[in-house]
Amino acid sequence: MESTPPHGECLMFWFYMEGRDVGEFNIHLQTSDTLVKLWSRIGDQGNRWRHGRVSLFNPDTSYQVIFEAVTGEATRRDIAIDDLTVLNGACPPEGFCDFEMDLCGWVNNPPAELGVDWDWLSGGTDGSLVPNKDHTTKSSLGSLLFYFWL
Repeated sequence: MESTPPHGECLMFWFYMEGRDVGEFNIHLQTSDTLVKLWSRIGDQGNRWRHGRVSLFNPDTSYQVIFEAVTGEATRRDIAIDDLTVLNGACPPEGFCDFEMDLCGWVNNPPAELGVDWDWLSGGTDGSLVPNKDHTTKSSLGSLLFYFWL
């Protein structure tokens, strides 16, 4: 990839690591003369997809992002990645979400007995059910998460 902007880039992805002795999943940034480990997970992460992100800072030269899977010795060990996205600017802190791009890995799992469901809204409303401006952009063009009773 070409050099990053001065404020970096955010690599977002989904990963899956499941199994006894699954091993290790690493993300490295490589230039012509250096290799730096930016992110790592070790061991079983459960039987589900998880959201990951890492900030890329390399404003001076081109670089490569290397995804490394180091498997363990057991017969059942799965490591997978999906949905890679690179956005301008450094990644927000872990757990932060302004809902401008998507749900940031948060999962909507409403309890059926309560009848409450969350929905993601992008691009403004008439203001009758939800705010007509979001908090992040303070405009009707922003996105937000809201709930309504079924």
